[in-house]
Amino acid sequence: MIESDYATRSDAVETKINLLRAALNEGRYELAQALADSIKEGIAAERQLRARPGEPTIPAAASRELKSLPAPWAEWARGWSRYQVIVLQEPLGLARQREPVDLFISVPAEEVACLAREARLARLDRQAGTLREIPCQVYGEVRRGSERLGHLVPLMRLRPIFSSAAIPRLRCPLSLRIFEFVERGSGWI
Repeated sequence: MIESDYATRSDAVETKINLLRAALNEGRYELAQALADSIKEGIAAERQLRARPGEPTIPAAASRELKSLPAPWAEWARGWSRYQVIVLQEPLGLARQREPVDLFISVPAEEVACLAREARLARLDRQAGTLREIPCQVYGEVRRGSERLGHLVPLMRLRPIFSSAAIPRLRCPLSLRIFEFVERGSGWI
């Protein structure tokens, strides 16, 4: 069998639809079913490659220049050019220890080549006034237009904003309210 060249292949959806109509008119139902499956799979592939995976919790517009940080923090983040700030709260009155938090983030694509390699998360030690890196994982990274999107998942320790004694017998999953996130291009805080 000789391999056909691209110009003679039937990869385009419009071409497959025309072939499907012709197969149905000719009573070639097995071919019609194969073409219908091919159309469905082709559209599913296009969706995976091009569709936006949702709205990020942390938008790319929140990115700031590293020079706006206090000098000790900027020194800690030396090598990176941008950052974003996040504030997490535990609103249910429950202390959380090493709780995974899934943050869907967006970063300007021109600032980051690979979130998994460049994204970093830091926690502010309020008593010492210093930053400490928090280990995290990145998954589901995709580029859509001028943005790079992905999930940043750290294990967080969160203190309750009020006592759980005020809400006895309350059983709810972790519900975090994210106010602001800080990313950095070419490396993130």
